[in-house]
Order: sequence, then C-alpha cells, then structure tokens
Amino acid sequence: MTGLSSMKMKKKGKLGLPLKKEEIKSCIEELIKQTRHSHQIVYVQITRGVANRNHAFPKTTRPTIFIMSSELIRPTEKMFSEGVSAITTNDNRWKSCDIKSISLLPNVLAREEAIASNCHEAILVDNGNVTEGAASTIWIVNQGKFFCPKPSNNSLEGVRIKIIEKLCFELEILFQRRNFNVSELMNADEILLTSATKEILPIISVNGKKIGVKNLEGKPGTIFQKLRRRYSDLILSS
Repeated sequence: MTGLSSMKMKKKGKLGLPLKKEEIKSCIEELIKQTRHSHQIVYVQITRGVANRNHAFPKTTRPTIFIMSSELIRPTEKMFSEGVSAITTNDNRWKSCDIKSISLLPNVLAREEAIASNCHEAILVDNGNVTEGAASTIWIVNQGKFFCPKPSNNSLEGVRIKIIEKLCFELEILFQRRNFNVSELMNADEILLTSATKEILPIISVNGKKIGVKNLEGKPGTIFQKLRRRYSDLILSS
C-alpha cells in the first residue's frame, strides 16, 4: 500500500494501523532477508480484522496485517522489443478507485477479458475517457509530448508515475498530467503502460488496431526506447 493510498484509507475507511510504520518497515526488511530471491516484490494487506458479519464497523476489533514476498519476474525481452496488445473495456469500478483496496473483482474481470482476447492488458474507459489499465497506468505520446491522466478518484495513482516523471525531466521529454479520451488513445503516436511488476512496456495495438506512426506502426516507439533504457539503468544500479 503506498503512503498516499494508506492515508486515504485511514481517512475514508477509518482503518487504523495495527503497528507503527517503523515496525511495519522492520517486518518487511526481515521478510526480505528470509526470502530466497534476489529480486522480490512485497505485498502488504491490512484489513479491519476478524468479527461477526455486519456491514457496520466492529468497535473493538484489532486490524490484521498480512505481508507476503514473492519472486519478482521481470518482463521478457520479447515484451520489450515487440510490445504487447491491449483492449478497451468499460470501467465498472466504484467511485473511490484512488483507495487501494482488496475489492478488485472489476479489475480481475477486465484482465480476464483481455486474456480471452489474447491481449496483455485491458484499458479502462469511463464516459469516453481513459482512466487506467486493469493493473497498470496508461500513457500516450502525441507529437513528442508524453501524457498521463490527472490524479482523481477514478484511478489509483501508480507507484511508478513519479519515477517516470523524473526520467522525463532527465531525458528532456515534455511531460504533462492531463486526461485523454479513447479517440486520442487510438490515434496516439505511442501508448505505454507502467506498473511495479511490468516496469514500462509499449502497447503496440489496441482492439486489433496497430498503434504508431509511419515505419513504427505496430512497433515500440522512440519515447519508449529512451525511457526503457534509462529505467533499466536504474534497476541495474540498485
């Protein structure tokens, strides 16, 4: 759970932390030491705790914290060099998507719809506007400018956005947070997705339509190539 998401959950969901942040960090560090993987992804889940079934919050229940570490498997070279495909689908989630919760059924169904179409990701659309992927942040490139949707309650702020923003500054790529619609998506020069596990990947087709300009249609674009090289450098140096 990111810091921003955890604060929103505490405020909106009235969910307290069973441990201090320093104690949670210590637990995570110990788990990483005990897990035998050179690259790991840590998942932290905090629930309200065990109580009788009731829609109202229990008064005396102590929250439960669950921490899990898994091997982090990086995207394949083929995914980097050839890109991945996606579909668009209706965003059927609730209106507080900025809270990181375990209620992920709409995301799961959207991803399953993509898999059934032999695609890697489902791009969620709400009233004609792109919100995000089923489990990723969606970006577009248009005439050399790089765009990512503005923060809102319609999307979960991706943990990689600040990193990509910093890389854009270093690489002198014009970056802006602004919303974009399906038409802009389908006619973009490039489409990228980012996530903690997928890093940064090029989307080379959406709903069967190839994305790109001229000789790069249906192929990873130049902005992706620049960001990918710099992102890989960060990983290798850490």
